[in-house]
Amino acid sequence: MLIDFHTHLFPDKLAPRALGALSETSGIAPVTDGTAAGTEAVLRESGVDRAVVMHVATNPRQMANVNRFALELHGQGPFICFGSVHPDAPDALDEAARLKAAGLPGVKLHPDYQGFDADERRLWPLYDTLCQLGLTVCFHAGLDPFSPEHIHATPRMLASVAREFPKLRIICAHFGGFRCWDAVEEDLVGKDVFLDTSFCGGTLSPEQAGRIVSRHGAERILFGSDCPWQSPAVSHDFLLSLGLSDRELECIESGSAQRLLGINCKF
Repeated sequence: MLIDFHTHLFPDKLAPRALGALSETSGIAPVTDGTAAGTEAVLRESGVDRAVVMHVATNPRQMANVNRFALELHGQGPFICFGSVHPDAPDALDEAARLKAAGLPGVKLHPDYQGFDADERRLWPLYDTLCQLGLTVCFHAGLDPFSPEHIHATPRMLASVAREFPKLRIICAHFGGFRCWDAVEEDLVGKDVFLDTSFCGGTLSPEQAGRIVSRHGAERILFGSDCPWQSPAVSHDFLLSLGLSDRELECIESGSAQRLLGINCKF
């Protein structure tokens, strides 16, 4: 079984414009058309059974519409959705409670697009609310092409959040911090956070990735691709190149995700 814990897609009418803008910013060609149907086809071709879709409201005005789409998509086909809370929205805490009541398992925060550093104290009330609600939070971690001059969620920042909120379930994307992997090993490995493998094939060396898995523990690592920015097949081939044991692979491919989500997927 394979669960891709880090994917993105958009409403059909918005997908061409959203993918075009993001592709221009990142310089990366997408591997899907960004729609649910197109994404599902690529997931199926890649052997993915279930996929967690990460939604991001890049400004407070978008939050309600982004979450409306997330709620519509959640549970359809292979998709499990995380909602989005924008820290600057006046009703951010109420929106988090609404997402929990509607059955979503977590929220995605993207400090670069949402304009904050992960360890800013003004985020404390939001983190406390997510913790009390039992919502998992996934952070974009490390470098992002949108703001390459400033890393808004460094491994040290995320370790600080985990220390301040020990009951908050935290996922640090991109093996803990895209292109910050030495800092991941120094500041984040061994902390009580999850790491996902998204968009690391071809950028993180298999040797360092294998070392992070060994030191952090496969039970706290989630398979993710960042589809449409990397094919799940490419991400999975990278995972298989690490020389992991069968137990470690089972944890990363699906076991860790099932335990985190509190589900038992059978196909």
